[in-house]
Amino acid sequence: SADALKTTHVTRSSGFVAASRRSVPPHPISMSSEWAPRHSTSMSSCSRTQLLSEWTDSVNRLTDLLGYRPEVASIPGGAFSREVAATAGKAGIRVLFTSEPTATPWHVGRVMCVGRYTVWNTMPPASARGFATGRGHSAARQRTLWTTKKIAKALLGERYLVLRDRILATRG
Repeated sequence: SADALKTTHVTRSSGFVAASRRSVPPHPISMSSEWAPRHSTSMSSCSRTQLLSEWTDSVNRLTDLLGYRPEVASIPGGAFSREVAATAGKAGIRVLFTSEPTATPWHVGRVMCVGRYTVWNTMPPASARGFATGRGHSAARQRTLWTTKKIAKALLGERYLVLRDRILATRG
């Protein structure tokens, strides 16, 4: 029911995935509502066994709730790793949305991984066009920033989240 979907924070997309090159159910499921309260670490730092358990449990719970088996998911917090994608595939996920800034999908086993760029309302239309094509300085800048953040996350671990929260608090 709609109330059950609201309670579990299951999100539905506008259907843009269905219009892509592949026939994909148009309703990506985000694990972020499941993930955040139960774990202090990011998905990418979990063991293979933990990841498979998380994906399988989430897919099974959502299957019961939705009445169909979801095949599209989103990684919470941008915590992508090849192991996160591989275990998602073992749980039945076919398309995995990531926070990797790229316009070109890639595969990890049978899972098609789809990145994204962030578009702010202050950006000119040329930036969005550059993101769509993966060209231009805006796309290169986001890729560089994302790569820098990934290095900082790897080096700082949990301290990265504390530092990020402090920086964001000074902006707000």
